[in-house]
Amino acid sequence: MIDLLFIEAVRGALSAEFPDMHILLQNDVQEIQLPAVIVECSGDSLLNSPLVTGQLTVAVLSQADDSTIYQHMERVQAVGAAMSTLELKDESVNLYGIISTGSESSNTERHWATNLKFKAGFGPAVDN
Repeated sequence: MIDLLFIEAVRGALSAEFPDMHILLQNDVQEIQLPAVIVECSGDSLLNSPLVTGQLTVAVLSQADDSTIYQHMERVQAVGAAMSTLELKDESVNLYGIISTGSESSNTERHWATNLKFKAGFGPAVDN
């Protein structure tokens, strides 16, 4: 599915931007090392088109024992800024646009979690 190609490309872009954070996909089966970012997407195909509009969630997670709430907030702001200027180059998918649609934060046990929500338009890469 193109949704998986898209979030793999997003992970690549975020990994390059944040080499000190563990960047995971929604379906990764591995231990989460904090701080971390988890990227997930559900997409809707546009009728008779290879284009997709997707609901993208980028969860920023921090360990409360290893960082302060202010460090978590700085991570969230940095990841949000990176997502708002996201460009996918030399990938198997094209990103046609992305907008922030909201966020929600929680504190679970000893972790801070902030879900950044976006709407994205993407589709298969085309040769020019």
